[in-house]
Amino acid sequence: MAEERKQNWFKRHKILSTLLALFIIFLIIGATGQDSKNKNSQGTGSTTKPTAQPSTPPAKAQYGAKITDYMPVNPADLKVYAEVTNTGNGAGKPECTIKARDDSYTYSGFDIVDYNTDLRPSGIWSFAGDLTITKQGANYVTQVTIDCK
Repeated sequence: MAEERKQNWFKRHKILSTLLALFIIFLIIGATGQDSKNKNSQGTGSTTKPTAQPSTPPAKAQYGAKITDYMPVNPADLKVYAEVTNTGNGAGKPECTIKARDDSYTYSGFDIVDYNTDLRPSGIWSFAGDLTITKQGANYVTQVTIDCK
C-alpha cells in the first residue's frame, strides 16, 4: 500500500511538471509571436506603420481613332478608310465600331472590326473596309464615325 501511494505521488508530480512545462512553452511561444507581430516597436510601446510605396499602374492600351476617308463602292456598300493609334502605355488588341449614316437617319450601316495582334504603344493600324448601307443608300451617307476600345 505504501508502495502504491509512492507511485501515485510520482505520477501526480510527473503530470504537474509536464503541465508546468507545457504552460511555460506556451508562454514563450506567445511572447515570441507577439514580438514578431510588433517588429516596429521602438521600446516605448509605440508602433509605426510602414509607409505605403506608390504602386505603378498596370500598362493599359487606349486608342485614338479617326476616319481618314470614305466613298461609295456601289449603291449598297461604302468603302471606309480608318486609322487607329494606341495612345496608352501598354499593348492591346483594339476592337472598333464603325457607324455610317445620312442626316435623316434613313440610310445607315455599321460594322465591328478588330486587330488580331497586339498593337504596341504609339503603334498605328491603318485599314480599309466595306460597310453595307441600308436601302442601297451608300451615295447618301454624310457621317461616318469610329469608336475603339
